[in-house]
Amino acid sequence: MPQAVVLLLFGALLVFCVASGLSILYALAGGYLLFAGFAVFRGYGLKEVWEMSLEGVRTVSGILITFLFIGMLTASWRAAGTIPDIVIFVSDLIRPEFFLVLIFFANTLLSVLTGTSFGTVATMGVISMTIGASLGVSPLFTAGAVMSGIFVGDRWSPMSTSAMLVSAITHTDLRRNLKRMLVTGAPAFFLASLLYLLMGFLYPGSGQVPEIRGIFASVFVSSWITVIPALIVVGLVLFRVNVRLTMGISVAAASLICFFIQHMGISDILRMLVLGYQSENATVAHLMNGGGMVSFAKGIAIVCISATYAGIFIRTRLLQGIRGLIERIAARVSIVSAVTLAAILACGVSCNQSFAAMLTHDLCTGVRPDQEKLALDIEDSAIVIAPLIPWSIAGAIPLSVLGAAPASLIFAFFLYLLPASRLVLDREKLAGT
Repeated sequence: MPQAVVLLLFGALLVFCVASGLSILYALAGGYLLFAGFAVFRGYGLKEVWEMSLEGVRTVSGILITFLFIGMLTASWRAAGTIPDIVIFVSDLIRPEFFLVLIFFANTLLSVLTGTSFGTVATMGVISMTIGASLGVSPLFTAGAVMSGIFVGDRWSPMSTSAMLVSAITHTDLRRNLKRMLVTGAPAFFLASLLYLLMGFLYPGSGQVPEIRGIFASVFVSSWITVIPALIVVGLVLFRVNVRLTMGISVAAASLICFFIQHMGISDILRMLVLGYQSENATVAHLMNGGGMVSFAKGIAIVCISATYAGIFIRTRLLQGIRGLIERIAARVSIVSAVTLAAILACGVSCNQSFAAMLTHDLCTGVRPDQEKLALDIEDSAIVIAPLIPWSIAGAIPLSVLGAAPASLIFAFFLYLLPASRLVLDREKLAGT
């Protein structure tokens, strides 16, 4: 079957690039040629294929602008001394063996309060990585705990756009969905917490909190004013102010602090916003360098290429051939297993959570006619599986913000413990529903 051949070839490209250490961009570019070729095979002209591709890119154009704001935010917080002062305060309170579980909780709390994984990773996530580096904790462990935490709230917060989307496409009540999600998410959250606690005792880094106050004092002017950009973000997000406007105001405040408090020149500030923060102090550079709009170059390229898939999939109905497979798995194993498989496939070939959720819903409505149950299934599969895909927006962008390798997703325990726990605990059969 042509659809199966195309998908298998795309999967082989991905596996080859990952196994050989090549950039995932090569696989994505090859995937685009495969999917465009499939569209031509189906009788579409090259102009039509190009229009399909642009349709997908247009859907993420607004998100790409948000990425640039995140890049400026993470750089300006570094340069203004916002992150250094928060790190100093937190490091005075933390014990290395509890670090991983505490940052999991901290990122969870902020993501639940704000409902945004991107906003959380750009703030608490970056702070967590800096503290982890100062403690000598593996960045793979730290990034994994952060990735877990930021998507707890992205899935469960009443302000989460993904939760609202699932509620909308299934025509279900958001608050009723949240109550069910709390029950099904509890086992995975508890197990993830235990694993991070255990890892903290087994791998505590250097085993001691370094004296970083003196390190930062040699570069940054410490003041209560430097915390204002962080307070702006938390305050405005809680009041549901537009995310880009919130970030813009915070960047402006941080830039003013860079000029008046940290005594940076205007040209240096502009360069920092574009290229990221760069310290001449080797120790500070190890802890703080990064951010800036250019830090998202690869992430934006990944998103743009994978976004072209969406229009092609919709117009050619490339994935519709797997409906039969999903129906057979629902009948012979369980509906949850069928929805999870559909979510994995949808996340693997889509560039974002939204498209993955809609595609999963479209593929599974036939085997799960109860929309309230389907809403829960999608929240426990597509929404948390998408961040595990390095070429998805949900995976690529947080990893870019953190400066983390895709291997860190191995330690994002909550993201795969949730769908795994549903598969283990839910024995529901199609015949019994």
